[in-house]
Amino acid sequence: MKHLITIGVVGAAAYFGYKFEPDLRLAITGIPYGVGHKMANSSLPNVDLATLRPDQLPKEVTIFATIPFKDSSSDLVINLPAGSKHQPVKIIPPNVQLLVKGTKYKIVLPIEKTDLIEQLSLMPLDTAPPPAPAEPEPEPEPVAPVPTPAKPAPIAAPTPTAPIGPVDPVKLMRETLQKNPIKEFSIGQVTTWSPGPEETIDGESFATGIISYEATTILGQKTMQAKALIKNGSIQKWTYAKSGIEIK
Repeated sequence: MKHLITIGVVGAAAYFGYKFEPDLRLAITGIPYGVGHKMANSSLPNVDLATLRPDQLPKEVTIFATIPFKDSSSDLVINLPAGSKHQPVKIIPPNVQLLVKGTKYKIVLPIEKTDLIEQLSLMPLDTAPPPAPAEPEPEPEPVAPVPTPAKPAPIAAPTPTAPIGPVDPVKLMRETLQKNPIKEFSIGQVTTWSPGPEETIDGESFATGIISYEATTILGQKTMQAKALIKNGSIQKWTYAKSGIEIK
């Protein structure tokens, strides 16, 4: 019985080390993290990755293998662990340039050693060029002021109060998108509307609403989901339903 308990403890430790510590997988299995990792999509047909702008790339990508990195200021070699996340700077097929998190240094890795393609396949395709900086308007010619007769101050209208009672998430989402459309999708792309469960994020409680919408991504037409976080009778922000990343 004592041997069975010992074997069970060792097996559990190996499982959790393999599951939650990517750097221990090599010691346990002899196979580096990322080998055999099956991404959602391995290529992006009809898309030149080198033409993607920085604003079309995900904020961070995960690397699948431990990468040695030399700090030029101290000549120390540091291992960037498998599973760590770093900001993509630009794509130089078949590689991607990453900004090492917490530093000003950049490294170049094969795209296949990151989850870049998997993340790109879930992002909406934005084909519009970045907006050009607005030209400053010329200052108007000075005009001599014309005296006007004094007018009585207008009576201020009463400030509307927040609605009393529970908010209808579906109605609120429809009205908000009609009045304040967002860049990622329009009300015409929405296919389903539904209320969601209450959520607590960073200590704050929100009512939620979920929508499904059709979007043209780098991989073609896909059905996406967005979540509205609702508080005090208004939508505080939109996020992607699966990842929780904020939609600007």
